[in-house]
Amino acid sequence: MAALLKHLQRIWEGVRLLVPSWLGLLMG
Repeated sequence: MAALLKHLQRIWEGVRLLVPSWLGLLMG
């Protein structure tokens, strides 16, 4: 279970980093 949580945390960190750049591209 702990391994799964660590994996999800990693994914969340990646998403949190990518979202602003995606929004920047969409907003132009």
